[in-house]
Amino acid sequence: MFNVMGSFAQLEREMIQERTLAGLAAARERGRIGGRRPVMTPELLEQAQRLVLDEAAGGEGLSVAQAAKRLKISKTTLYRELSAAQAQEGANDLAA
Repeated sequence: MFNVMGSFAQLEREMIQERTLAGLAAARERGRIGGRRPVMTPELLEQAQRLVLDEAAGGEGLSVAQAAKRLKISKTTLYRELSAAQAQEGANDLAA
């Protein structure tokens, strides 16, 4: 009896999984993607770069923590986006 119940439970779980994957695929076809909206926009990243840039280079010379507080984002997000932008600039320099 328990084996029969376990088999039905496993079958139901597989059906739920198939329906979920089909729903996600249909949503992707309609152009919808899941997840949160990104916190950092290109405009916000430019503003952050100006805040962190040295005063001699035309920026305000703030620390990352101060810039993050002013922009109302986390330090971790700012560090991640700044390092990604720096890596992208380095890749662009190598490609040129």
